[in-house]
Amino acid sequence: MKKWFQATFFRYFLSYFIVFSISIGSMYFLFRSHLIKTIANQYENQIEIDLKNAMTRLGEEINSLYAIHTQVAGNVDVMMAKYKNESYQAPLIRNELKKYVVGKRLIQAIGYIDKNHNELYCYSSKDYITYKDGTVTLLTTGASMSFRPDDYNTYSLSQMIYLSDGDLSRFIYIPVSHSFYNYTVFFVLENVEIETTLKTLLNDNVANAAFIAPDGNVMLLANGNKSAFPVNTGKDVFLSDAFMNGYRLASLYNPGTLEERISEALTASMPMFILITITGVVLVTLCTYTAYHPLQRLANKFKSSEHNNPNLLSRLNSAIENQITQNDNLRTRIERYRTVMQKMLLDAMLLPENEIARSDIDADAYFMPPEHHFIAALAISGLTDKDPVLFDADDHALIIKKEGNKSVFLINHRFDAYSSHEEALSKLANAVSQKAGLKIGVSDTSSSAMDIPSLAEQAQSALACADDEQRVVLYQQLGAENREEEAHYQYPHDLLSLFSEHLKNSSFDQARLVISELMYMLASVREQDEAMPDFFIRSVLIDLLSDLAIQMDNMKIKFKEYEELYFKALYQSRSCSFHESREEIKFLLNQMLSVLENQTASVFPNGKAIEKIVSENISNPDFSISSIYASYNISLAYMSHLFKKETGENFSDYLWKARYARACELLSERKLSVDEVSLAVGYIHSSSFRRKFKQETGLSPTEYASDRP
Repeated sequence: MKKWFQATFFRYFLSYFIVFSISIGSMYFLFRSHLIKTIANQYENQIEIDLKNAMTRLGEEINSLYAIHTQVAGNVDVMMAKYKNESYQAPLIRNELKKYVVGKRLIQAIGYIDKNHNELYCYSSKDYITYKDGTVTLLTTGASMSFRPDDYNTYSLSQMIYLSDGDLSRFIYIPVSHSFYNYTVFFVLENVEIETTLKTLLNDNVANAAFIAPDGNVMLLANGNKSAFPVNTGKDVFLSDAFMNGYRLASLYNPGTLEERISEALTASMPMFILITITGVVLVTLCTYTAYHPLQRLANKFKSSEHNNPNLLSRLNSAIENQITQNDNLRTRIERYRTVMQKMLLDAMLLPENEIARSDIDADAYFMPPEHHFIAALAISGLTDKDPVLFDADDHALIIKKEGNKSVFLINHRFDAYSSHEEALSKLANAVSQKAGLKIGVSDTSSSAMDIPSLAEQAQSALACADDEQRVVLYQQLGAENREEEAHYQYPHDLLSLFSEHLKNSSFDQARLVISELMYMLASVREQDEAMPDFFIRSVLIDLLSDLAIQMDNMKIKFKEYEELYFKALYQSRSCSFHESREEIKFLLNQMLSVLENQTASVFPNGKAIEKIVSENISNPDFSISSIYASYNISLAYMSHLFKKETGENFSDYLWKARYARACELLSERKLSVDEVSLAVGYIHSSSFRRKFKQETGLSPTEYASDRP
């Protein structure tokens, strides 16, 4: 026994040690690879972040010039309109431009070209700027650089161009300009400010930084020679995203720093791996001593337990399935439970005669029909136990109703893809009739198990019209006078779809009306001690409750908020008599709907929030309803619905009223011109504002302002 134990111990020790050695070796190489990758990614990510931040700062500074351009254009237009004397006008305009050059370090010069009079007004802190024949020339000591602003007036975006003459260079920023504008504004940028931004990128990991033109050439460099910066071929060069019309920032990475850091990290980690190795050998020994016999005893105990309690594995399997179910999302569980419950209801509707059927024919086939299958019902009169087998196994025939010598069969029939359902049904029914010489009524077809009660009613109506001359009657062939009232078991697919649509659109009052209509419809189903009406009523209730719970899950409402209501409604729907618990079920559904309504109302902006957002954006010409609901993943139609629900008005009417009120206030103050008021309320073109204002008041803005005291 001792020898056997030693041999077993050695085998276990050796196996553990081999596994441990492979594991620790693999872990070392994986750790080394991961460490190198992590450190490299960290430094590369940091460079990319620094590039992005620097680009963002520089882009924001350059883009902020557009606001200055708007102010310059507006102020100069006012001066030109107010002061007609050119000799007096020009100094005022230059002084106006000077304010922005002095106060903005990025700006070296500002130019304003009056296209109507072909005149240039400018102020420059360095260069001498001239304008002739549509060409702007920058003159400085030993250098001359020119560009034509009209070459850039057809773009829909602001432009930045690069000029150079020898060692001197200039960046020109031209805001959005169109050919129909009567002016052009341009800015000469200060190279020193761009170089300062580049220098912020320099650190131990970045050897140099550059400002790159759209064609890939180096425009400015933080330090060093431009020709030494490998923009297109260097693998250690990182580029930022492009801004303006293709300019980028670039960093030249220093790989030597990375190698030093990786070596330091690996050296620092070696004591940890030595300690892990020593600890591992000790643990292997302890595991060998402690693992084998406890595992053997556990195996014996498990075997004994299985012998004494044969349900052990079933309980274990059930525990695993429960855990998997808990890890599923709520919607999946609700959908699964809906199908399970409806399958159970259909099973309950099947008659005992089905117990003699083949074991592979069950209700599951009716919830997931294979391709080229349909569901139908056949009502057969005069069927006896001595009659031959009427259906093939592939038809999945089940008996769902039997009264005297009349039986109703449910079938899941395969049809030829090239023939219609009616042809396939007629062919099947005639074949069955020929086998037993019986009268048969045939229903319509469906792909949904929820239509089974309706199909059974149709088949019985068709059977009532069968006689010795026409032994097979299809429901489709019956006239209106021979059809039973279809409202009994006609499954309310349309109403349930409408209910889901109302929930998605937050039309809660309409959803309550659908609940009332469904409850009234279910109450009209005649009470019988049968499984068919029970299947119909409970299936509708489960669908209704499931759709409501799924929508609440879609709205990210925590299950605990409506858990008690859900389980109460589910219990009432599946276990209690509908005619006794109808009002209670309706109350619980409406309570859940109220939870959904209250939670939805707290998500989207209310009336006051909308009023504040509109007020803050009243001068923004691009402001739209999407700006209010930008952070919500909803359709434009739903945005309009929510807005009208909160404000009682369409967005366009609401926005105009806000702009009109603000325009009236500004016009009454008489401090701004009509064009300035137009811009202040979000109209770029004052003609549109004037026309809209006159439609509202019958007065032009000028007339309105003059009538104010």
